Amino acid sequence: MTIEILRLATVAIWRKLLRPNPWSHGLLAVIALCWGISGSWDYNRKIPISDWKHDLRADASGYYIYLPGFFHHNFHVDDLDSTILIKAGYGFKLDRTKDRIVTKYFYGTALFESPFYLMAEAVVGWGRTDGFTDVHRRAIEAGGVFYWVLGLWLLATALQHWRPAPLWVTIVVMAIISFGSNLFYYAFRMPGYSHIYSFAMVCLAIWAMVSGVSHGRSSTKAIVFCIACALVFWIRPVDLIAIGAIYAWLLIERSSLFRIGDSGDCRS
Repeated sequence: MTIEILRLATVAIWRKLLRPNPWSHGLLAVIALCWGISGSWDYNRKIPISDWKHDLRADASGYYIYLPGFFHHNFHVDDLDSTILIKAGYGFKLDRTKDRIVTKYFYGTALFESPFYLMAEAVVGWGRTDGFTDVHRRAIEAGGVFYWVLGLWLLATALQHWRPAPLWVTIVVMAIISFGSNLFYYAFRMPGYSHIYSFAMVCLAIWAMVSGVSHGRSSTKAIVFCIACALVFWIRPVDLIAIGAIYAWLLIERSSLFRIGDSGDCRS
């Protein structure tokens, strides 16, 4: 009798989790986050900072240098050793004539990395290192996985709102997006690049559009949508192509929003 009750309870809980709801999505997100961070740490810790394949090298360091440059050096180079360029793969320049750290990359990526950078600084000690330690690398790797999971969760929630489907369909679609493209590579292996942060903001824009903007129901969602689109530009300007696609989708879903004098029925 007890075994039968446990079996029925297990089946009931499992069925509830398989239904598309915030709890099932949240549970899957937590599982993916824990698995992704542990896997990324286990893989990337085998690659020393001296190896050219490490994940804060070249372009990644060009984005990342905003953080130690801003928080500890005021973008001056007088107290920076030139060997940091070798470690960073020459992703930025040290202009000693003008006493400036010079990078050609936009600062949006560093903005999203900053919470994890500050966590690393709290662990190693404020300003005690050059910012390219293993602790900083683990922090940025955790950040990459976090924004990957956040983006998938927002996208899954938006698609369920747009076209409701069983949970297994959501899982399959998210798996195809992650592993059928280079998305997982940038989340797991190269979190210092801009791609995963741009993905998260594109997903935020889609979520805001589907859940509010396209129905003209929420001015708050409209603000979130605009902020997400702006952040995509500050992360990687070329990704405005994706924003153009979202606006085209919005035009198809709610063309009246683009008519002069017809702003819809927006309520906060």
